[in-house]
Amino acid sequence: MFKQGEEIFALRKHVGDECHHTVYKAEVIGLTLAAELIARESFIKDAMIGADNQVAIRVLENTRGSLGQHLVDQLQEKIEEIYTKHGQEALEIWCTPRHKGIEENERADKEAKKAAKGDMCPDTQLPPGCRGEIKTSHSMGRQHFTRQIKSEAAKQFAKSPRFPCLHEINPLSPSPKFHKDSECLQVSMLIQLRTGHIPLRKHLNRIEKPNSPMC
Repeated sequence: MFKQGEEIFALRKHVGDECHHTVYKAEVIGLTLAAELIARESFIKDAMIGADNQVAIRVLENTRGSLGQHLVDQLQEKIEEIYTKHGQEALEIWCTPRHKGIEENERADKEAKKAAKGDMCPDTQLPPGCRGEIKTSHSMGRQHFTRQIKSEAAKQFAKSPRFPCLHEINPLSPSPKFHKDSECLQVSMLIQLRTGHIPLRKHLNRIEKPNSPMC
């Protein structure tokens, strides 16, 4: 928080690792901490919160957060508290460009890096909804679990005797591209093509069906 160009105070909250939390959630908490600093002031004529995440700012257009968006609800309640205490014209929220030499942006970035390393303010200095452990994001939990499954499946596939043949054709195997390819071809036909066991004359001649491998 800056007053007339002078830094007054800073709040930091360590949310957790990226396996369980989204950047969006951290941005909403950051806005809440900024609003908390303004709400504490005894008198504010005009204040501005700058943020470089447009998605987090646009969420304020909703009158209320939907189910599970308790952090959004908390932010909106804090904004309403500022309006009640200082008036509707006291606060503006702006989208500020990232890393454009704005001193306040640079300072906020340094504080965010401290928080990312676990250096945060005591819970007594934070608004109630930002204290203690932040609940895990369901979407990030699912994504993390899916990544673990894919990683384990890739390790198991690498042990398969079929892996060298497929890997020679496509070094990225197994990859999402396989699923895209299989949308337009029968999976069995695609596997036969890649392993050289498609029933064309070359393969049929190898198993002594036709006399010639030429199509």
